[in-house]
Amino acid sequence: MNRTYADYLIETGGKLPMKSFLPIIEESLYIRLLTEEKICQQSESKKWKELHYSIMMWSLSGFSVLIHGYGSKRRFMNEFIHKMLKPQFLTLVIRGYCKHVKFKSSLVELINYLEDPEEAVNMSEWSLDMLTSKIRKLYKLQTLNFSPKKRVFIIINNIDCISLRPYLSTIAQLAQIPILSILVTVDNIRWPFLWSTSLLHKMNFIYIQVHTKDNYSVELKHQWEGTNPQWLNLLIEDTNSKSKLDRFDTILKCLTPSHVQLTKLIATLQLNSPHGITEDQIFKDAKSSMLVTTKDALSHLLVELYTHDILVKEHNNGKQIVKLSLSTDLIQKFLA
Repeated sequence: MNRTYADYLIETGGKLPMKSFLPIIEESLYIRLLTEEKICQQSESKKWKELHYSIMMWSLSGFSVLIHGYGSKRRFMNEFIHKMLKPQFLTLVIRGYCKHVKFKSSLVELINYLEDPEEAVNMSEWSLDMLTSKIRKLYKLQTLNFSPKKRVFIIINNIDCISLRPYLSTIAQLAQIPILSILVTVDNIRWPFLWSTSLLHKMNFIYIQVHTKDNYSVELKHQWEGTNPQWLNLLIEDTNSKSKLDRFDTILKCLTPSHVQLTKLIATLQLNSPHGITEDQIFKDAKSSMLVTTKDALSHLLVELYTHDILVKEHNNGKQIVKLSLSTDLIQKFLA
């Protein structure tokens, strides 16, 4: 499957409270950024070194650091670990882009490092709150003879990914333990919606912008871990059957009411223009129906429909047209 920058950012799996806040990415903005910002290897290295020192300074000052910007931050963070942290500090790396993150196991490993081996107990059945309380207790026990080498840096790649969302509250609690320095990266452009005001207060973030030219090859490789999202290629088969309409409905259930309304509007337009319609025609009717007010708002809705193969783009007589992935008969049944 050919995947793009936008594929990594648009997460669609699972029934989550964050569904309405899934990202809409302007891929053209990213491409323009890479074109305009021609950084040679030497200047990039110098710039990264300055950013690494800045991150280190804020971390040791008691802040959590959130690193955001275009491009994968994996290489940037790996260099930070090797040049700034090793061997002075213990570093715990949590890869949020993996489908199955072993977050609880990571905390158990951390406790085993901090705790006297003679006092070690089986923590396999412990809850996250119990593990967090244990880490807090261990910090208090060693405060008097605290050594900088005991400081732990927790690096969380892509904290905005679906796999880490159940653990945000626990991460916020960890950020309040002085022995821990929390560094996180984000790529989802709607990441501010991840945290409530109280969680943001606990995280105590300093925000540092880092743009890179690195693609998301590793993140994409791990995102689905050998399995494709449930909606992928559901509508590729060119059939005129009820099963295809059922699959069409299944995909729409993963989207928002606005996407469903827009799909029905496009279906109505397509019945009158079987050979396809233009985005300008869609905007005119969507605006009249009070579904959107600007072309940008329409684009934000359309990108999800394209991603899920609900809509396809074709060219007809030099003009780009849009069509639903359904035959005329199935469109009529869909609207019935």
